Amino acid sequence: WWRRSGLYKRQFPGVSVIKDADGIALTVTEASDGTGSITFTSTADLAGLTITPPANSGDDITLSLRATDSDGGDAATATATIVVDAVADQPTLSAQAASGDEDSAIALTISTDVTDTDGSESITSVVITNVPVDAELSSGVEGPAGTWTISDIDGGADIATQLSGLTVTPEADSTADFQLVVTTHSQDVDPETDAITTNSNSTTLDVSVNAVDDVAVVSGGGSGDEASAIALNLAARVPDSGGTISSVTV
Repeated sequence: WWRRSGLYKRQFPGVSVIKDADGIALTVTEASDGTGSITFTSTADLAGLTITPPANSGDDITLSLRATDSDGGDAATATATIVVDAVADQPTLSAQAASGDEDSAIALTISTDVTDTDGSESITSVVITNVPVDAELSSGVEGPAGTWTISDIDGGADIATQLSGLTVTPEADSTADFQLVVTTHSQDVDPETDAITTNSNSTTLDVSVNAVDDVAVVSGGGSGDEASAIALNLAARVPDSGGTISSVTV
């Protein structure tokens, strides 16, 4: 039989799964010490066996092996180490639809976190794309084509803090709704090899902009000779492209 020490230890979020050559999961017998074992009655059953480590665990696996022969001879024992390379898991990400008035900062609700909480993973950046021209985010560094990147600030706010108060201010006098694309990036540093792997997760965030009444702008004036018709050059407009002038009193 064989046994992997600590197969069911509580610090793992899941358990290892052992499958035969046909991909069928085998039943593991749990012992009182929290370990598990499987007994095979034929060496043919050993061919094609696989083991899937617990979810989100990069810990190596040590199997204890023990074989006995049918003649009752002494048992042979050995250990087998399965090296598990840590990889970055897809981070969690949520973003709620937002709304607010034109010419105002609109609060954005975005949250992200690592899936593996053993300390080897971290969120490296949150990238927001499709930001309208002349719109501004309250945090992050603006890049080309409406892209803003939020990352930890040396000696300043971390990503989580910046996300907690994040706002977007649309272009002046614009009432156009828009959709942002939010992508979070994570990395895992293998504690044994220092190898770095990355992962990401994306979602969309709809922003609705409510129109508000703008103060109309009027202008006029002219010059000319006495006893002559002088052009007044009057004009009236609403800064918001969606507004109209209902009347002008002179």
